[in-house]
Amino acid sequence: MSKGKNGITLIALVITIIVLLILAGVSIATLTGDNGILTKAQKAKEETENASEEEQEQLADLENIMEGKEIVIRKVVDEKPGELEKSSTEENTFIINSIEDLVAFADNVTSGNETYADKTVKLGLSLDFASTKSYVDANRTDYGKYGYNGNLKKLLNESGFIPIGTQKSLEEEKSSKKNFHGTFDGDGNTIYNLRIREENISNSNEFIGTGMFMKNYGTIRDLGIENANVYIDIDLDVWKCVAILAESIPAGGTIERCHVSGKIIGSMYRGDVGGIVGATSGGIYDCYSEVDMDILGVSMKNVVQEGLIAGSCNDGGMIKNVYSKGNMHPQIMGAVGGVIGGCNPGGEVKNAYTVSKIKAEYTDETGYLRLGAFCQWVNAGGVVSDCYYLENNIEISGEGTPVANIGESKTEKDMKGKEFVTLLNKEQDGSHWKQDINNINDGYPILSWQQ
Repeated sequence: MSKGKNGITLIALVITIIVLLILAGVSIATLTGDNGILTKAQKAKEETENASEEEQEQLADLENIMEGKEIVIRKVVDEKPGELEKSSTEENTFIINSIEDLVAFADNVTSGNETYADKTVKLGLSLDFASTKSYVDANRTDYGKYGYNGNLKKLLNESGFIPIGTQKSLEEEKSSKKNFHGTFDGDGNTIYNLRIREENISNSNEFIGTGMFMKNYGTIRDLGIENANVYIDIDLDVWKCVAILAESIPAGGTIERCHVSGKIIGSMYRGDVGGIVGATSGGIYDCYSEVDMDILGVSMKNVVQEGLIAGSCNDGGMIKNVYSKGNMHPQIMGAVGGVIGGCNPGGEVKNAYTVSKIKAEYTDETGYLRLGAFCQWVNAGGVVSDCYYLENNIEISGEGTPVANIGESKTEKDMKGKEFVTLLNKEQDGSHWKQDINNINDGYPILSWQQ
């Protein structure tokens, strides 16, 4: 009897253990399987976060509408993200329909796969790097092949956008083959919240500067870039160019009917810093800039040229029918101007004005700082004509900062009058400038393409 009871007890124990193991397995599956509690909780957390982000974006859209700002972002529709769609109506034209497309396009140029010579790349709609609406999948992690190893949206908003074109110092022929040669048509659309961050650069052969585009051999037109943020920390004793839209424009390249706004901050050794372009030997036409610029010189040896349109205009360069607003806080040894830092032999600036504010603090560490309300200096052979600046737009503390009054001073009242528009259109067909009757530019003249 005792042996029978023990046998029954042992069988019962084994059965109990088996049942417990089965229950444990069921519990683990319930917790961790594809439909498990933990998996569902994680998905619910992600969905809640995404919903909260979308809600914040919708509230921001509503706030913009209430404030009269027409920057509501549409949700992208892109069946093949990362692959530019061919236009069905325009020959040799490719459409960017999402952030993924823009990233792939940039890599296609930088890698040397395509210069887009004799082709047009058109921005199909306004895009916002900070909005999930501008991505097919904002949380995708499969774009390592383009240099984004991790969450795409997070990297673009933290580490920043990788420019269109090579940043390496290559011989001209090789460099040309890895930069843009086509037409980039913004089609009146805007790119919001572009972030570019360049720091810890140690090899001068691997870095020539930065901007959304690097060297623009082609044409960029009808494009807006708003609320951009460019941060630089470049401790290299080699000339570099930095800007929001394009690092530089070689001869033959142009930028037309574009505008930029945002900030350029940081430090550098030597180079050209511009709101739109770092340095140009090409054309900048009918554009404006609303940029705040705060550049610190790395050492007393540094020479930096700063301007809210371009750092410098060089041989063959033409800057015409432009204006600038914004604030400049130079802490460098070099040349600073509200529109350009310097105009070199063969460069020309015409029919332009600035109402920017320049605040300079001269100290022994600042070095030899030179300021110009419009442009700091014009080298022999350079031309600055029919150009104007708002009076008293330079504020200086300390001593030893030379000021060059290149251009013609105007009062605020003068600049907001009809006669000033006529002056800006001088020796032109009169179609470039018009009066700001709807007060979209605080009453100052606007370009004819502006709404």
